[in-house]
Amino acid sequence: MRRAYYAALFALGLVVGCADKGAPELDLPSPPGSESVDLLDETPPVIAAVRPPPLSGGTLLVSKSGKVVVSDPDRDRIVIVTLPSGPARPIALSLGDHPGRLVEDARGLVHVVLRDGGDVVTIDPEAAAIVGRRSVCSAPRGIAYDEARDLVVVVCAGGELVRVGAADITSARSTTTLLEPDLRDVVVAGDQYLVSRFRGATVLVVDADGVVRARHRPAPVDASATTGTTVVHEPSTAWRMIPAGGNRALMVHNSSRVTPLDPGDESVPSRYYGEGCEQPVRTEISFISEEGVGAQYNPVQLSALGLPVDVAIQPLTGFFALVDATKSTVTLYDPDALATDSPCKRMDEPRYIPTPVPQPVAVGFTSNLDMVVQSREPARLSIVRAAAVIATVDLGGESRADTGYDLFHGQGSAAAGAGIACASCHPEGRDDGHVWSFTDLGPRRTQSVAGTLRGTAPFHWAGDLDTFDALVDEVMARRMGAFSQSHERIEALRTWIEEAAVPVRAAPELVGAGDPKRGRAIFESSETRCADCHAGLAFTDNRTVDVGTGGPLQVPSLIGLSGRAPYMHDGCAPTIEARFEETCGGGEQHGSTATLSPADLDDLVAYLATL
Repeated sequence: MRRAYYAALFALGLVVGCADKGAPELDLPSPPGSESVDLLDETPPVIAAVRPPPLSGGTLLVSKSGKVVVSDPDRDRIVIVTLPSGPARPIALSLGDHPGRLVEDARGLVHVVLRDGGDVVTIDPEAAAIVGRRSVCSAPRGIAYDEARDLVVVVCAGGELVRVGAADITSARSTTTLLEPDLRDVVVAGDQYLVSRFRGATVLVVDADGVVRARHRPAPVDASATTGTTVVHEPSTAWRMIPAGGNRALMVHNSSRVTPLDPGDESVPSRYYGEGCEQPVRTEISFISEEGVGAQYNPVQLSALGLPVDVAIQPLTGFFALVDATKSTVTLYDPDALATDSPCKRMDEPRYIPTPVPQPVAVGFTSNLDMVVQSREPARLSIVRAAAVIATVDLGGESRADTGYDLFHGQGSAAAGAGIACASCHPEGRDDGHVWSFTDLGPRRTQSVAGTLRGTAPFHWAGDLDTFDALVDEVMARRMGAFSQSHERIEALRTWIEEAAVPVRAAPELVGAGDPKRGRAIFESSETRCADCHAGLAFTDNRTVDVGTGGPLQVPSLIGLSGRAPYMHDGCAPTIEARFEETCGGGEQHGSTATLSPADLDDLVAYLATL
């Protein structure tokens, strides 16, 4: 009945402004093309008193009692909201905790990961109070509730799978299993867990003992049958994965282009330009179970989404909503219309409803099928019914408006003609691990910007951009097709990245069994000459040199190295150890390590993993 009701809404044309062109356009001029360097945004920048962290999404939960529990990482708090009009009751956390994903247990308690606090905090929504806090790992990310075992299950960016008793809210007891670095979300699927990896968009099937039984990844997509042009994309960033019923998970992920891009092509509006499914980064939906990828949706409408940071399934109807943080919309889709018979085909119209919402970061549904959308700035909830905002709830708190954050996430004049934001390739200020192909340069791996910018000019792979202003003008304006920015606005972006983009390191046990202290001595020795180039606070001397790996390249910073696989400018080394293989690392031109014993190499790798 509910599904028929919503299908009727689609048929009645309640899809205002989304007929052929996808989501509503921004209230800005169309993003400029190659002439963008002549269109300059000189709006005075706004700098938040406390710089907001990079966008992660998935920070809202509608409890079984109907209360909405909101993680607010920008203001280090959790907010309990009674719909439809409030009140909004904030619960203060420690500065820098940055609350993230949430899950409710059988008792109605809500458990929240503190992304940078390293803990799980337990909330009683009725009392709007903290009732427990437990340490789990250095960088917790995803969380789920295993009802059969009464466990809270946490996965961490360092690679840990942690299980704690849901009832033991004050106990420090836990079971930790090491899986693989860069874990993102976890879904309970019967007696197993489905665990997503952020970079690479791979899903691990893990049994109750913590053993990885299978590994599934959505297939690369070749749109040539639909578009007439061979443009292939492969999965790159798993922004969000949620339970989808029947021991399945729904994953919304980016896929990035592997077909070469031509940065010198003067015939296109911007150098990273692509129509629809030909653009550099596009969005897909995949349903995954322990058996594998059961369905992979990639109609051309999803290509219009810039940063798909959250997804929620509507009860009863099966429709799902996607948050696009770049275009500031949340869109309701009928999944039946997404199942096109060929990649990148246009789905049936008008079976999706985009609703403009300021800076959306998370979405959920109430029991009566209303959509609840969390906005970052201003902090509020919007209640959406049939594509219209019918009510809002102010969450209060200090403003976290920040020009640097906006530019990085493609807001305002940073909206790119290529349909991407900085965060599309540098999710959470890091990197997507993707190896791009350029007609003039060959393979180039996305560079991390987390902890690697301060004092490391010149920039880019070959060190050919002398200043950060030149980097933004070349990449954001010329290549991505956004507006040029004043020096003051670029400074807001630079300082935001340097303050907010934090490197993530793999758990030491996953990197190697060597001794970091001995490894440091090897690194700094005159025999290996590693520190000749990788020197200073950022572990780079900022030179551009040829070390036998394909021509002159800038010496990269080594900060956060263990969380940045694959390695080298072309991604030829899947691990740090593989960098020392002669076929990939440049041999003796790239430091003198050929005479090191296997034990010495283990020590050196262990040290590099600490940087």
